[in-house]
Amino acid sequence: ERYEVTQNAYAMNILTASSPNWSSSHALDVTSDGVVAYAGHLTVTVLCSKQQQILRCLGPHGSRVTSVAFPPSTDGSSPLQLVVGCADGAVRRWEWQRGVCLASSRAKHKAELSALVVLGWPAAPAVFGDSAGRLLLWNTVGSSSKPTVITTLANSSKIICLAASAAAAAAGVSTCQCVVAGCANGTCVVVDLPSGSQLSSWSAHG
Repeated sequence: ERYEVTQNAYAMNILTASSPNWSSSHALDVTSDGVVAYAGHLTVTVLCSKQQQILRCLGPHGSRVTSVAFPPSTDGSSPLQLVVGCADGAVRRWEWQRGVCLASSRAKHKAELSALVVLGWPAAPAVFGDSAGRLLLWNTVGSSSKPTVITTLANSSKIICLAASAAAAAAGVSTCQCVVAGCANGTCVVVDLPSGSQLSSWSAHG
């Protein structure tokens, strides 16, 4: 949030970060060089953990931000862009250093996007998991692209985390064919992205 304070004819902007949305396991992401992005109500705060300095606040979004992710880095530097998912199914791609929204869309079902992993760059396809157990793929480069359903998990439980191989993701989507989805009921599912097939699954011990 940004406030303007005027004193003795001089105006200055005071930037204050929103409280984190700890309701989602994907509400925070960190780059290899210490840049942190976290969701706070309708905004995303980007800060430098080394300098303990707020770099940018992104938003406001139309609903609570539930997932954030930087694309994988190939050279160890901080990615300049950030992908965001919201409770109403809305998605955005930000150039966070300038605070510019480069692309936005919304999933057809408008369910909460509770998990997110970005597979590659610059193509930057992003995979979202939602509260109804659906996996969705969003081509973040196309300005008119909408998130499309890859598959609905057999258990239909809320997807709370997603993972893909970091090395494969950095190399591009052509080498990153699978993601692992973790669900609220304790089930983990391996999904083949091109076909949407659920290759294997296992459950937590009772």
